[in-house]
Amino acid sequence: MAWTQIGAVGVGLLLTAVYSVAASGMSWRNLSASVMIAAAALSVGALFGLLFGVPRSLAVAQNAQADASVPSIGANTNLERISDWLTTLIIGATLTQLGTVKDGAGRLFTGLAPAVGGQAGASAFAGSVVIYFAVLGFLIGWLYARLRLGLKMSATDALLGLSRRAESAGDFGTAQAARDAAMNITQATTGAVRASSGPDIGGIADKYDELRATPASPRRTGQMEDLVRQARAMAKSGDFSPQDVQSMFALGTPGRRVMALALMRCDIHLADFASVLQAIQDSQSAFEQYQGLMVANMMLGSLSADERRALKEALDNPRVNSRWSQDSARQSLARTISGRLSETP
Repeated sequence: MAWTQIGAVGVGLLLTAVYSVAASGMSWRNLSASVMIAAAALSVGALFGLLFGVPRSLAVAQNAQADASVPSIGANTNLERISDWLTTLIIGATLTQLGTVKDGAGRLFTGLAPAVGGQAGASAFAGSVVIYFAVLGFLIGWLYARLRLGLKMSATDALLGLSRRAESAGDFGTAQAARDAAMNITQATTGAVRASSGPDIGGIADKYDELRATPASPRRTGQMEDLVRQARAMAKSGDFSPQDVQSMFALGTPGRRVMALALMRCDIHLADFASVLQAIQDSQSAFEQYQGLMVANMMLGSLSADERRALKEALDNPRVNSRWSQDSARQSLARTISGRLSETP
């Protein structure tokens, strides 16, 4: 299908160029003008084809029993509404203003005649170029929207739905894998390439998750600390925004949550108190809780009165502090933070 479309465009451009050269001699101005007329008509046709072919989002009833704590998103249907509105407008205007459309097209073709040579029959040829490429562009845009865009949208929505269900079930690995697959589809469709200036933070997080699945030992803890140091080194590149780090923590696997905290430890501007408080109160591992305490101690001087109060309540909560009753490192760090909180800010 793609080669057929390319061939049709190529044949049209070749005939347009041949006519322009034959009518005006070897005039680069007329030749380039003819090609631009064809390109403009092709682009306009493709735009309308895309608008007419935009897939419809099926309205699906929301499950009343869904977990309200799981963030949910819906497909943006603005383009669909614009497509419907423009389709109705174009069809209505064309049917009611046929005479005006005919006169306008005639003036357009006459005005374009000098660009394709200006000789007898130039207006008819200019009209042929516009109509041919507009129709061809419409078909290309419509087929792309129907055959490729619709499938990509459906696949992406399905993967994001799987990610939400997996996250609600506590399967963070599957949730992240589904999000990554959806991102890959989006990048492949748009041709976008994710810039990377060094090691992938996701790769480091995956290594952490692999280590976490092994038996606990001092060696494992040391290896986890090495991964945290690698993540902190990446923060110095300046390629992370606070929103990136917050999203990594909120929607990530245990490894990504820890790596988000590691990035916060390196750059206080990336620190997010809500994420840090969650890491302390509802950590998925002792190592994550320790990293959360480290970040809390670092950002203590910049906390508001309400944030200091919330942090103190978390540290005094038996459900929270009982988790470090057998860990001297977390005990010591928590006492240090509590002592600083008791001081006048």
